[in-house]
Amino acid sequence: MEAVRRGQLLFLLNHRRDAVTVDLPDGHHLDVLTGETFEGTLTLTQRGAAVLEPHTP
Repeated sequence: MEAVRRGQLLFLLNHRRDAVTVDLPDGHHLDVLTGETFEGTLTLTQRGAAVLEPHTP
């Protein structure tokens, strides 16, 4: 699992062969790749990725 912040964006990359659940920083987050919003946790599929930005619902 890799997490990298670039400005407002948080890049999450799952390098594992199985799914992984990640605890997210406080607040709502928009995945700019899928348009989904998340709060609390996010599950990435095997070798999955997400690019999150802060989001106000």
